[in-house]
Amino acid sequence: MRQWVVALVTLAVAGAAGWVVVVASDPRRMPVAAVEVQGELRYLTHELLARTVAEPASVGFFRVDLPLVRRRLMEVPWVREAQVRRVWPDRLHVTVTERVPAARWVGGGLVDSEGTLFRPAESEYPAGLVELEGPEGTQGLVLRRYRDVKEWLAGGGWRVRRLTADGRRSWRVQTDGGVALVLGRDPAEAAVRRVSRVLTALQAQSGGTLAVADLRYPNGFAVRWRPPQEAETPPPGGQEPKPEARTESRPQVKPGAKPATGPAVKPQASPGARTGARPEGRQSNGKKNR
Repeated sequence: MRQWVVALVTLAVAGAAGWVVVVASDPRRMPVAAVEVQGELRYLTHELLARTVAEPASVGFFRVDLPLVRRRLMEVPWVREAQVRRVWPDRLHVTVTERVPAARWVGGGLVDSEGTLFRPAESEYPAGLVELEGPEGTQGLVLRRYRDVKEWLAGGGWRVRRLTADGRRSWRVQTDGGVALVLGRDPAEAAVRRVSRVLTALQAQSGGTLAVADLRYPNGFAVRWRPPQEAETPPPGGQEPKPEARTESRPQVKPGAKPATGPAVKPQASPGARTGARPEGRQSNGKKNR
């Protein structure tokens, strides 16, 4: 008799368990009724994340594949990290860490605060980001160098608009004022800090506008001034002035007219004038950094 009772109880338990499995497997009976999103969101929305989770969560509370849900969330460009867990009886709890944009990559996309390239829609790009440029896969390196150079130039009042690294890892800065600063392959912090202040004073004293400053010299630097007509109207996008745009103005003299008499006037060099023979049209400021 006891054996019959044990058998009946076993069958009842098995039947109940089977019924529970059937009910739990039916998304209509045990659906995911809500998705809770936790995290400080600036570029993402709760609605976007809920829509991302909706399809893999449609199989029901017990059958939902949590790793799959996480992978779908990680495919969203602005998501840096995501965690997903069930909350009884019918909810999913999602914790999201958003990417923090640090710069705009010239080749396309954004670079986050950890130096990782990601590609959201261009309409989502924040305004005012510095532009970084370099060989493929160097986003982290270029971002770290930008943070250094930004601090080095701050003492002279220079703000970086674009930092470029070429294939030889030679660095070049374009400032907000359209001045190009050629730093070379291994710029020294002390030299860059010192020259940035000297360039600011030099530009203020001369009344002209710098076009290019070459800081690759071991004991000094070379500058090229922007012609007056270009200084009045800065080129769009901070493009560097072309040497061939340089012109000279000469007085108009009528045929047969006698030259005016009077005291001799000593000509003064304009900010755009060259002094000395320098390769590639560069002008030395005549000072050396010691």
